[in-house]
Amino acid sequence: VDEPDAHQVVTSRSCQFAVGQIEVTESTDGFSALGAVLKSRGDWAGAEQALQKAISLNPQLTAAHYTLGQGRQSAGDAAGAKKAFDGAERLRLRNQLEHEALIWTTVGIQRAEAGDLKAALEHFRRATKAFEPYAPAHYQMGLVLGRLGLRDEPGPHLRALNS
Repeated sequence: VDEPDAHQVVTSRSCQFAVGQIEVTESTDGFSALGAVLKSRGDWAGAEQALQKAISLNPQLTAAHYTLGQGRQSAGDAAGAKKAFDGAERLRLRNQLEHEALIWTTVGIQRAEAGDLKAALEHFRRATKAFEPYAPAHYQMGLVLGRLGLRDEPGPHLRALNS
């Protein structure tokens, strides 16, 4: 593929760019995708700018942190690469734990809908043990505790949603 001239536009998912100009048309995912495209073309400065913008708009964008690390590594910035890779790994682990909490919460909701409130409560406890800040598990746990007549217990779980 020939290099684009100043008038050629490259499209990637939700982003478009022309030489020297960045325009994201839909979301922060566009900045992340743009950063990956620019990195693959060897435009480290442009990639860094797009990825930093994606991260500033959504610090939870694991792929942007990882791609930033790749670009910094390729540019010889070992310390910057390590920082970006560490951020990506931290987010990957967080996402994994949050996903586990989602599964426990989903099963807990199913158990509650089937009328097995004690089993539901155990699933919500497992969800909050896997990922303590998972608000849906706290909310559902508070509802189930209320349905079980444990009026003193729902408060902390429902209040956790506001913290």
